[in-house]
Amino acid sequence: MANRRRYTDDQLRSAIPAARRWVDVVTALGFPRTRAATDIKLVAKRLGLDTTHLDRPRTVGRVFQQDGAGRALNPSSVGARTEGIVLAALIRAGKVVLLPFGDGHRYDLAVDDGGRLVRIQCKTASYKDGCVVFQTVSRRRDGSSMGYRGAADAFGVYCPATDKVYVVPIADAADQETRLRVEEPKRGQVCSVRWAEDYELKPDLPS
Repeated sequence: MANRRRYTDDQLRSAIPAARRWVDVVTALGFPRTRAATDIKLVAKRLGLDTTHLDRPRTVGRVFQQDGAGRALNPSSVGARTEGIVLAALIRAGKVVLLPFGDGHRYDLAVDDGGRLVRIQCKTASYKDGCVVFQTVSRRRDGSSMGYRGAADAFGVYCPATDKVYVVPIADAADQETRLRVEEPKRGQVCSVRWAEDYELKPDLPS
C-alpha cells in the first residue's frame, strides 16, 4: 500500500525534539490539535526516536506538604503559601494586585484591570492522570459545598507538580472540580479539553 502520510520521517525527527507535548508534534506536522497522535507515535517508535520528554511535567517535590524544617503543613499554611505564590506571579505578570481587608471574603486577591476589578480565589491543585486538578467549591462544616459564581471572577491556581500558576475564569471552570490537561489523553480524545497551557500565567517580560 502506498504511503499516505502527509509528513516525512525527517519532519517528524525535527518536530519531536522541539515539542513538549504530543499535541505540539501534531500541530508542527500541520495537523489540527484535535487530531489523535496514535499513528504518529507508532512512526516515532519505528524510527527509534526519543519521546520520553513528551507529556511529562516537571516534578518539584512536596512543596506544600513540609516546611523548610521538614514539618508537615496544615491546610491553613498550604492556602497561605498558595496565595503568596499566586500574588507574586500576578505581580511578575505586570498586574496591579489589591488585597481585601479583613476576613470572610469569598475571594483572596483582586486585580485592577484598567478600572475593572477582577476578584480571584486562590486554589492549590494536585496532579492526577496527566491533569492539573483543583476544587471549585468550598466545604461547609456540615459537609455541604458552596461554589464561587457571583462571589469571584477567576481562580488563581498553583500546582506544585508543575510549579506553575494558572488563572481560570469562573465561566471556564466546572461546578465541582476542574481539570486542566497537561498530557495528551491516552485515547487521543482532545475535544472540549481545557489545556493547562492556555491558562498559564506568564511573567510580563520587557520587550
